[in-house]
Amino acid sequence: MGTSVLLALAAVVTLIALAIGGYVWWREQLHATTSYVDELDDKSYIDLDFDTAERETYAKMAEAYAEDPRRVSNDMLSGALLRRAMAMVPHIERVERDRPSVHRLSQNSYIPFSIVDELMEAETLLDGEIKEVQAEAERLRPGWGRAVYAQAYDIVRRQRAEAQREGERAAPPAKPAAAKPAAPLAAEGAAADGASTPPFSWSQTTEEVELAIRVPAGTHKKDVSVQFGTQTCTVRVSGSGAPPVMGGRLAHKVNADECTWSLVGDGEARKLHVTLFKQQAAEWRQLMASV
Repeated sequence: MGTSVLLALAAVVTLIALAIGGYVWWREQLHATTSYVDELDDKSYIDLDFDTAERETYAKMAEAYAEDPRRVSNDMLSGALLRRAMAMVPHIERVERDRPSVHRLSQNSYIPFSIVDELMEAETLLDGEIKEVQAEAERLRPGWGRAVYAQAYDIVRRQRAEAQREGERAAPPAKPAAAKPAAPLAAEGAAADGASTPPFSWSQTTEEVELAIRVPAGTHKKDVSVQFGTQTCTVRVSGSGAPPVMGGRLAHKVNADECTWSLVGDGEARKLHVTLFKQQAAEWRQLMASV
């Protein structure tokens, strides 16, 4: 009799423990779902801007190229198209990240169908932009259409990693910068008119060169002009008529149509990142060619 009672009590305790565990799990899932629903309630896909500055820049360059190919080189047009593809990467990531949860939550009536409609509209517009960029890439360089977004993703990923490293270096305790000292490089990249050059640094792999140039807080893309050539790179900030921050003949040749730039950081940490893709995989002993 005593054994039967103990077994019964053990069974009851086990059932209670399972019930409590199930309740705790259910509450956690409910909290996670509620938090995500609250986040989606504040989310709108109408604000996804597909008419980016990069898209407008490419359209103007393509129009100029059609009128007179001597005004805009194929390399410059390809570089503008690559930057246009890069501008779409955050939109692609956002839509792909949200799609499964939005559809699942809408089926359970957790969120309004208007959000689903907005997401579907954004997907349609995004798909059209992707196909248009791929078609333009294929027209400029046969075979590039299949690879243009893979290249854009790769550049964006490396820029994010570099921005993260910059943030880690800026955070206390200060760590030694991995890039080469700024002072010698400033001398190499001095402007042609002899003006002083803001501190900048460069680092490299066997296939590419990364430049990090300090720019004033509040600098926008419209304030920056970067021109790539087979063996030249000219950077101006605050208008195309401003003296170059850096310019001149590079130490070695680069693939001008693949080179790109972007602005990262805020306030005093604002920087212009320039990526140069080497024509030949090798280590550069210096950035600029000797005068």
